Amino acid sequence: MTAADPESNPIEISALLERVEGDLDLLGELVEIFADTRGEMSAAVHAAAERGDAVGLAQAAHALKGAVSNFCAQGAVDAALQLERMGRSADLAGVEATLARLDREMDRLANALATVVADAGRR
Repeated sequence: MTAADPESNPIEISALLERVEGDLDLLGELVEIFADTRGEMSAAVHAAAERGDAVGLAQAAHALKGAVSNFCAQGAVDAALQLERMGRSADLAGVEATLARLDREMDRLANALATVVADAGRR
């Protein structure tokens, strides 16, 4: 895998490896932490949106954006940023579609990270 192709690979691999200075053990640890917290972070975003809590949505989306940005996953970052902006502006029109996009991007990211870790384990 190399640079991110938004349609097939949600991660910019070269940037990710540079971020962890080529330390595949560190990358594995970060992926494990993300796997453990992903559900809770996504649930917080969804819950805030369902309550119509714009401030809560902005905060939860901001936290999630920070987490996915660690993995150079621009699609997930963009979806979380859009939700954060919706929350900050208190304009939740279209939030359901953006949540669905975020969910797709989070699934793509999780699958890509699993592949990266598996590939690293074979080295």
